[in-house]
Amino acid sequence: LADDVFEPLVRQALPRLTALRELVLTGATHTTPRAWVALAMALRPDVRASLRVLSLELCPSIDGEGAAALLGSGPEGAALAPLAALRVLRLDCSHERSASEGLEAALRQGRLPSLRVLGMHRARLRVPLAEALQGSGLEELELGLGSFVAGAAAAALGAALGTMPRLRRVDMGRVKGEPGAVQTLMRAWAAGGLPSSLELVL
Repeated sequence: LADDVFEPLVRQALPRLTALRELVLTGATHTTPRAWVALAMALRPDVRASLRVLSLELCPSIDGEGAAALLGSGPEGAALAPLAALRVLRLDCSHERSASEGLEAALRQGRLPSLRVLGMHRARLRVPLAEALQGSGLEELELGLGSFVAGAAAAALGAALGTMPRLRRVDMGRVKGEPGAVQTLMRAWAAGGLPSSLELVL
């Protein structure tokens, strides 16, 4: 959907949905970043408060500003109701001004208190985001669809994984990275203590 279709659709349809619990959009490849701010603004406060699943995969125009608005961490999003019940978030982080910046801010500000499953797809993982995950209540972490991990970020993520008491599944099956990055991640994780029961996809 291009913006001239996407924006009227969300502005007209979303405010009418009073019992929305899952919002899944896949393959919105012709939108621009401003469309995601429009989507954030169109969600009713009561829907934001009760939304449990937000999945935006293969949506490459989501930038840091759009993600911040959706997740409640940017100038527009800060005035919106937090996603207090959100348990599953899957986000396309491939934009050059990556959605991971908005995600990092939302995690640091405590805007996603119920999050249990996080999918960061096509992300270039950076140290600040890895550090923002420390101590989170995540049960599943997906770094799929060509995410890229390099040395310092790999070590930071490994250290963060060791601080997540509920973690039971990590999917790194399609992660790209510098040579040895995954080994660096695993060593840092092991140093903090691996969980007794874990599904690990490599």
